[in-house]
Amino acid sequence: MNFPEWAKLTEREGRIPLIDVDTSRAYPAMLSELEVEKPDQYWLEVAYQCLKMDVQKIAGFSVEIHFKDPEKKWKQKNFPENPDGKSTWDATKGKEARGHYIKLRGSLPSATVPAFFQNLTPEEREELRRKFEAGEFPERDV
Repeated sequence: MNFPEWAKLTEREGRIPLIDVDTSRAYPAMLSELEVEKPDQYWLEVAYQCLKMDVQKIAGFSVEIHFKDPEKKWKQKNFPENPDGKSTWDATKGKEARGHYIKLRGSLPSATVPAFFQNLTPEEREELRRKFEAGEFPERDV
């Protein structure tokens, strides 16, 4: 997996992998890709959602994501409201961030892995992957 410079992968025994996101590098990079020169609360939420989707898409499996912002520079309350009246709700629950992500990347990340797989060790996940690729699991209707 090739994560961007702003994301660090940490494998944890018996738990899903952890991705630490360095907000001081991640937000400026994503806002630049979104062509946002003056971020506000709406665009910060869009960037946040897009960053999460980037990590999910690259990982290809369920991960825990921590956004590290020790200086609290990227807190939404530090940014003005959107002048067009768009809110963080529009970005997230209104699913506008998904639309922006599709424009950037062409598609959304695949669905998250069921909860059963989240608690597997890396070795157990690898064993399941090998069995699946070897055809040891029967096909089923979805």
